[in-house]
Amino acid sequence: MSSIIPIAVIAVFLLLKIQSCAGVSHVSDNCPAGCECTGVEKTGWINQLSCAKLNIFNASIQDNRILQVDCRKSQNFHFFGDMFQPYVSTLVPLVSGLHLKFCSLRGIAPEALFSSLQTLILEAISDTELQDGILDELSQLNLEAVEIRSTGLQSLTRRILQGLKHIKSLTISRNPQLTSVQDHFLEGFYSLSSLSLTDNALVSITNHTLSGLRNLHILDLSWNRLRTIPGGIFRNLTSLTRVDLSHNFLSKIEDGTFEYRIDLLRLDLSHNLLAKVGDKEEHPFAWNQFLTYLDLSYNKYQRVQSGISNLQSLQYLDLSHNSISGFELGFQDSNSGMWVANALENMPSLHTLKLSHNQMTSIDFTFFHRLVDLPPALEGIDPDFAIGPSKGHVLTIYIGNNPMHCDCLLYDFLSFIQKNSHANDNLRFYYENSLKCHGPPSLNGTDLAVVDAKNLVCPVSDRNTACSTIYRRYDDATITNCSWQGLIHMSQKIDQNTTILDVSNNYLETIPDMSDTMYREVYLDNNSISTFPTSQVLPHNLTTLSLRYNSIRTISMRQIEKDLTVNDLYLGGNPWRCDCHARSIKHWLLNNSNIIRDLDDITCVSGELGTLGKSIKNVPDNNFGCPIEKADIAAIVGGLVGSFVVIIACMLLLYKCNLKVRIWLYYKFRFRFFSKSDKQDSDKIYDAFISYSSLDEKYVVQTLVPGLENQTPPFKVCVHYKHFIPGASIAESIVEAVENSKRTIMLLSQNFIHSEWCTYEFKTAHHQVLKDRSNHLIVVVLGDIPSDLDSDLKLYLSTNTYLRADDSWFWEKLLYAMPKLENGRERHGHGHNQEHCPASPGGTPDTPFITLQSSNSADITSSEQLLSTTQQQSSQSEGFSSCAESAPAITELSSELREISPC
Repeated sequence: MSSIIPIAVIAVFLLLKIQSCAGVSHVSDNCPAGCECTGVEKTGWINQLSCAKLNIFNASIQDNRILQVDCRKSQNFHFFGDMFQPYVSTLVPLVSGLHLKFCSLRGIAPEALFSSLQTLILEAISDTELQDGILDELSQLNLEAVEIRSTGLQSLTRRILQGLKHIKSLTISRNPQLTSVQDHFLEGFYSLSSLSLTDNALVSITNHTLSGLRNLHILDLSWNRLRTIPGGIFRNLTSLTRVDLSHNFLSKIEDGTFEYRIDLLRLDLSHNLLAKVGDKEEHPFAWNQFLTYLDLSYNKYQRVQSGISNLQSLQYLDLSHNSISGFELGFQDSNSGMWVANALENMPSLHTLKLSHNQMTSIDFTFFHRLVDLPPALEGIDPDFAIGPSKGHVLTIYIGNNPMHCDCLLYDFLSFIQKNSHANDNLRFYYENSLKCHGPPSLNGTDLAVVDAKNLVCPVSDRNTACSTIYRRYDDATITNCSWQGLIHMSQKIDQNTTILDVSNNYLETIPDMSDTMYREVYLDNNSISTFPTSQVLPHNLTTLSLRYNSIRTISMRQIEKDLTVNDLYLGGNPWRCDCHARSIKHWLLNNSNIIRDLDDITCVSGELGTLGKSIKNVPDNNFGCPIEKADIAAIVGGLVGSFVVIIACMLLLYKCNLKVRIWLYYKFRFRFFSKSDKQDSDKIYDAFISYSSLDEKYVVQTLVPGLENQTPPFKVCVHYKHFIPGASIAESIVEAVENSKRTIMLLSQNFIHSEWCTYEFKTAHHQVLKDRSNHLIVVVLGDIPSDLDSDLKLYLSTNTYLRADDSWFWEKLLYAMPKLENGRERHGHGHNQEHCPASPGGTPDTPFITLQSSNSADITSSEQLLSTTQQQSSQSEGFSSCAESAPAITELSSELREISPC
């Protein structure tokens, strides 16, 4: 009765506290103390329990509908009492779980208040109450999950949990004094599927601790102090799929621990002290064929038995943060770490392998390459971790923070990450820029991604010689270094697989026989060698020979031209003697400059004065002091004779085709050979006067005149229909037209010879030619040459060159025969060509007989109009038969115009 009074008092106070929140309908600054009001309209205290966090003596409803009550502010508050009975029907639907902190469970009658409660969390409950079986009163509830945390329990007994046999999930955690568990403490918990004893202080368990839990799927024993796991602890847990033993002090997993647990999917053994997984060859996971997740990180592993293989379903394996030393299948010594490769080789489903933070010094890339070539059981992985695209079965390996020894064993892996070779789309390494060389000293601290593959070498030990030998994977070279050993003779034992030999900086005077070796490169710099080696002592497959800074003064050209087959030859720094013989050496060096790598360093030290101190390639041949030999004289004479013959041939060719060549050069480039000046004709008005028969006027108007006037610059021509003055004497007009024109173009045809005026024009022009002693008459034959020529005309044609209108070179020849024009002369078209051929004194020179006008000086009157006009003029000129027409001009007339015959 005495206990009921304080309960009633507290209940009334609680009720009043809750009712003080009633009537608050909206968020405001006047929200009652103890309430966290929302914008939802509130009609009573019980609805306030649906607030997200309504503190009533530190009570609140969590988002997952778990009512949390903290009893620390009232040590005598039992929470369950008669005062709450009227509100049970309203409260029960609001919550599915109850979280009690620091509360007493005595006097509890929960079946009436929380008959539908599913989750119960008891935090900081009195261990005395628990041990007295206080939880027995919960047996009538339909609880599914119970969590007991932060108590003072030191041991778990069957008495404590007897009232909870029907639950499915049990968590007992955060009990720092809980060190032991009674055998069979969960006997009869046939519905239990999840058991968590995490974050306690358990130091041991037995094979009987978990007996009888035939439906248990998930077991969590992490964060305890377990040192051993008995071999038969899981024997009867036939439904077990997930086990977490992480964060303990386990140093060993007994053989048979997981035997027959074929349904086990996930196993976490991380953060322990495991150095081995079993004593037998068969590992403790041999029966777990469906295991997909295995975490062995943060342990002490240095080796893993090969028995770890055959996990056909394993997808995720974490071996990070151990002391695994690496995969070194290339060299099968006792410390190679070959066990790792064997252990992983039969895992076709593996897609994630974590090996970071170990002691691996090398990576067997070939082995990992084989892993992804196995039949794929899983496709795809997060591409963010990838090097290259994903295709099919992808294996991602985390390899960062390992002390890589950057030697030849790492070459394939280095080539892969630098994308040089062995690229495999299904193999990916992820190392987050944390993979650096920890040896040799020359590469210490270097990021592996930037290491030069040529520097990845492995030592080849041989205690019987002072020479050191290394193997370079980059070019499959075995390099023996005997430099700086004070050698006078090659008495040292050389590795028979040596391909590169360095014997520089010694005292060798001769080169030993190396013909039976496999040397590809030989370096003999800084010795005392005075003779170039013969082919008999050099290896047959030698590609590089260096003889820099020796005592070589000369070499045998016969020998070097016949026998030397190297690709790279170094001869600089020797005391070369530049005498007559050195001239041949110079020629050979220049002809083979593609293999002489230090040609600039081959300098003359002795010999002729003109050679000393100079690079041999820059010494003129006549400075080598060689006498002129008969062969040289013959070569010189032969060269001179040959040159003379070529010159004569060119002269003969030029003579035979002289005019045609000159015409072509002038037409293409406006260039003349030996041209005579037209200064004596500089005062003449016209470039040409055209004499023709009126019956040939169509050819003149349509072809000849446009062809001359459209040149650049244009020729200035005189034709009678444009420039003869009406009323003037025709004879005088012809004479003056010829005298005031630099050339007279006579269009010779059948019509021409039958015209009396045309004959007169010829005689006038011929007279002018004889008078000026110049060849100013240009005869153009139109059609066949008439047979009934005038005697003077026939004589002229027989002694002078004439042009044929149908010749393919007609225009080139005509332009070449015209007078030379200045480029700066004003262009004259029809519209500006209005001067008149000189007329008789009674004429009117300022008034043209025919004026051709155009809006543009370049425009030309159509040939039909011009022809019509000239015909009208011809009828008005006292019966004058036209024998003249204007035409364009070109440059100078050859002084020896002859009939051109084909070359």
